[in-house]
Amino acid sequence: MKNIRKTVALLTALSMLGTFSVSISADEIGSNLTIQNVISENEVSDVWDGSADTSWYNDTDTEFTLTTAEQLSGLAKLVNEGNNFEGKTINLGSDIVLNDGIFSKSSDGVYQYNGVDIPEDEMQNYWTNSDYYERNTYMKYLTDSATSVYENMPKVWTTIGCDANNFFAGTFNGNNYTVSGLYQNSLFGFVGYTGYPEGCFALTTEDFSNSDYVGNISNVGVVNGLLSTPAIAYKLCGTLTNCYNTNDIYNPYISLSFIGGLVGENCGSIYDCYNTGNIDTSSVFNGGINGVSYSNTIVDNCYNIGNVSGKINQGIQILDDFLVVTANGGITGYASHDNIITNCTNSGEIFSRNDYLSDDNSGNKSFTFNDYSFNSPCAGGIVGACGGNNWTQNGLNIIANCCNNGNVTADALENNNSSAWSGGIVGIGAYCAIDSCYNTGNISAMSNIKNMTSGGIISYGGFITNSYNTGSISTYTEQSGEDCPTTYVGGITGYDGALKNCYNVGEVSTNSTSTDAYLGGVSGRYDVNEDIWINFQNSYYLDTTYSTSVSNPDEWNVDGSTFDTMTSQEFATSLGDAFTYVEGNYPSLVAQDVNIDNIVANVNTYYENNDDISDETIDTNENDETILDEENLYDMNNDGSINSSDLLLLKKVLLGTIDTESFNFTLSKKDVVNNFNSSNLLKLKKYLLGL
Repeated sequence: MKNIRKTVALLTALSMLGTFSVSISADEIGSNLTIQNVISENEVSDVWDGSADTSWYNDTDTEFTLTTAEQLSGLAKLVNEGNNFEGKTINLGSDIVLNDGIFSKSSDGVYQYNGVDIPEDEMQNYWTNSDYYERNTYMKYLTDSATSVYENMPKVWTTIGCDANNFFAGTFNGNNYTVSGLYQNSLFGFVGYTGYPEGCFALTTEDFSNSDYVGNISNVGVVNGLLSTPAIAYKLCGTLTNCYNTNDIYNPYISLSFIGGLVGENCGSIYDCYNTGNIDTSSVFNGGINGVSYSNTIVDNCYNIGNVSGKINQGIQILDDFLVVTANGGITGYASHDNIITNCTNSGEIFSRNDYLSDDNSGNKSFTFNDYSFNSPCAGGIVGACGGNNWTQNGLNIIANCCNNGNVTADALENNNSSAWSGGIVGIGAYCAIDSCYNTGNISAMSNIKNMTSGGIISYGGFITNSYNTGSISTYTEQSGEDCPTTYVGGITGYDGALKNCYNVGEVSTNSTSTDAYLGGVSGRYDVNEDIWINFQNSYYLDTTYSTSVSNPDEWNVDGSTFDTMTSQEFATSLGDAFTYVEGNYPSLVAQDVNIDNIVANVNTYYENNDDISDETIDTNENDETILDEENLYDMNNDGSINSSDLLLLKKVLLGTIDTESFNFTLSKKDVVNNFNSSNLLKLKKYLLGL
């Protein structure tokens, strides 16, 4: 395991330097990624006896160090009884052992504890209680007892912050210790607090980023266990920094949940985290790092090497209709709007399938939101699906400096009313900006009735700049002749999109024999009757991948390029400063910091160059005047401009990794910046995004 830790440390160091083009294979990390038994060299506590010790706590101190499992369980007891620990810090002083047995998986796929099969109803018991559907109270059910009904089974952890009324709002510093033997429940439930609407709100347009209470978790690993929920926190309103999970997450029973390797619902910021555990659920949104990001969140410098598989199998009652989409991503399952995902890598396989049929089994139920029908599996190497149905209402998700090396599959073969969408970086998401990303995995969408769409970077839509694909892109159907569904397959985008400085060298193919099969080396099809998606610039494809760049219209077609041309110095130069020449190979992306300013400028320029698009979609920056009127307080590096570098510096100030003494500030400005909080970070993010 020492080699694993050295590899992880090296990858983290490389990504901090901006080198995101790192391919991670199972052989490099270890032969068994399913259940990793991490051997610690730290101080280790005795095995948890199931009790809760609160004797260490008093009302006067603001910092506490926990060294036993019973003390950590005492923290759960205190928080779950109403003490949110706001203004207090919890430190770990040793590795915590909750269960010391060995979790494993048999050759026939059954999870075991110390070589004994874990009974199916033991796992299912925690996920079938009707209280689960009361969103603000269901975690109570998961914390009723630490005792299994079966002998020789592991103790079930009582999560810290059991519901929306009893949440953790302090600071938890794991000091690079681990919590091992975690069984069933997340280490934390609700971290921080913000208002909760009734029922499921995955597709809400509300902003949850400015929380009433903020909780912060850092420097802890969750190892040697088996979970039904995310490893670190079910809901995060705050920050998660330098944390990891090696446990499998298995939950095939309930669909009303959002599962990530570390976090379920992200309303805050996640930095420098990774997951190596496999995720296999029937949940709506699943991601290697987090299940869903709502609005104005950040996921930065994270990676996943665990497989992510989501197979939704029952409907969810929402707004008198049913949500039956499943979106799975290597990093994030579903990103609602105004989120930033940067410097992330996925090498796990991503699989998404919708098994939920209507009552008479004749077809798949669907859910309509903002005139869009959701009833389809979506799969993406980084993000499964992005929200937003117009530029001004839901805003723009930005995905930059990310790469996917895992195979991605969206499977709708079993449904009579379900499309399939798969993309190397994003599964589907018309209003997202993808910059400086690449895909090497094989991308596939499968369906027998409805559309199936695959793209090397994204299946449908998006603003895509400085990106490339080398993986094979395909669709598959079991039908033949004119019974085949409509299909779109493209080297960069399957259907529509705005492209600039992109190239594809991956094979584009389908087994469909339908006349409604649209394939292209760059894009499967452009619908010229729509206002927005009618343009790509300086984008190319290898002539052996497909015969045309796009199936229609003729005026957008360009000839394919030869291998010799695409491996030349001239070709690399023609793609712009984001690419560098590699002798004898295709151009590579230059490792560089994300420049939010340039990404937003490219999107705005695109709008300005299209006369059919309303001017109301441009320059919607409500914070512009406010920022400028504050005498450039947000110019953190005093270079005379406000840009993405200032955003990074402000994040470091708020995280406490750098102080304002490092800046050449006047005393008055220093006093003001020292009082900045997460709302100031949100204001600067919106300013840079042009919102």
